[in-house]
Amino acid sequence: MKNSLKNLYFIINYCFLNYNILFTIYISIIIIASLLFAYKFALMFPNIVSNNYIILENIPFNHGNLIDNLINNNSYKVNLYGIDVYLDRLPFVAFITIAISKLSSNIYLFLLIKNILLFSLFFLFLKSYYYNNISKNPFFFLIFFLLIFFNLYNFQTSLNFIFAEGYISILLPCLFVILIDKKLKDQ
Repeated sequence: MKNSLKNLYFIINYCFLNYNILFTIYISIIIIASLLFAYKFALMFPNIVSNNYIILENIPFNHGNLIDNLINNNSYKVNLYGIDVYLDRLPFVAFITIAISKLSSNIYLFLLIKNILLFSLFFLFLKSYYYNNISKNPFFFLIFFLLIFFNLYNFQTSLNFIFAEGYISILLPCLFVILIDKKLKDQ
């Protein structure tokens, strides 16, 4: 048992020392999950995705209305029941969606770009924490790395783009890693 733990420790350390192996595995999982999610999303929501292209103004929860207004009228407002509402939605999701849709409105490419960017950001912060940590315990890195995939419902929410949680569920763990790293540096 002790020998197998030692071997596992060696394999994990080798993977962390060889950044390309771990990052390739991680991005491969994200790409496959994003493509599967995009396929499922396109089938479930034909009013949002038509011919594999996202209809931005049909994105629910007033994000679509805000995005449409930002693109067409250069105005940050949503008209609800004849009343102009300026703080109906925070602009983060709208601005990120607009920026990615400028590259591609295809649901597959859109989700690939969004998810690769956000999940890579998380990976880079986690990798930075690992290198800055004095103990360099690879098991903490591995556990935290796998926790993103542990709860499939949360992982599916992270892959989404119509909810703010699709962005926040990745950015909050990034913030957590940054705060842990800062706390360790201050000690």
